Amino acid sequence: MASSACTHARPPSRGCAAISARRNNRGVKSLVVASLVALAVCAPAWAKIDVSIHAGDRTPAIGQQVPFVVRSAQALDFNLRLIAVAPGQPVFRVVATITGDTSHPDPDVRRHGFEIKLKRVAPNRWRGVARFRTPGRWRIVVPNEAPAGVMMPRGAALLLLSVG
Repeated sequence: MASSACTHARPPSRGCAAISARRNNRGVKSLVVASLVALAVCAPAWAKIDVSIHAGDRTPAIGQQVPFVVRSAQALDFNLRLIAVAPGQPVFRVVATITGDTSHPDPDVRRHGFEIKLKRVAPNRWRGVARFRTPGRWRIVVPNEAPAGVMMPRGAALLLLSVG
C-alpha cells in the first residue's frame, strides 16, 4: 500500500484537499461569527455623543471672559465636562490628566490646560465661562467618555479658539 501525505481516516473519495478546505472554511466561519459578536458587544462603546460647543467669541483677547454653551442632541443623564487645552500641548494627555484617566499624568497640567466648570441649564444644555491667560490656538474639548474619562484624542466635540 502506497503511503499518503493524508493521515486522516476518511474514505478515499474525499482527498486531503477537501478535508483541508472544510477546516479552513470552519476557521473562517468561526472568525466571522466572533467578529460579529465583538462588533455587537462593542458598538455602544463606539457610539459617539452628538455634542456641540459654542463660544461667545472665537478670537478673544488675553484675559477676556469667554462664555461657552455646550449642547447635546438628546437629554443626557450625566453631566458633561469641558476642558481647555493650551496651545502646543497634546490634547489626549492633558484631557486624560484632568479627568484622572491616565497612569502617566502630565506633571505640569496647570500650565497645559484646565477644566471649564459647566452648569446644566437644560436637560441637553450646559454653560460655562473661562479666561485665557496666554495667547495662541486653544482647543476646547468635551471628552467622549464624558461620565468616565477620555478614550480618543479628539473627544466628543472640539472647538478652536485663537486667543490673542
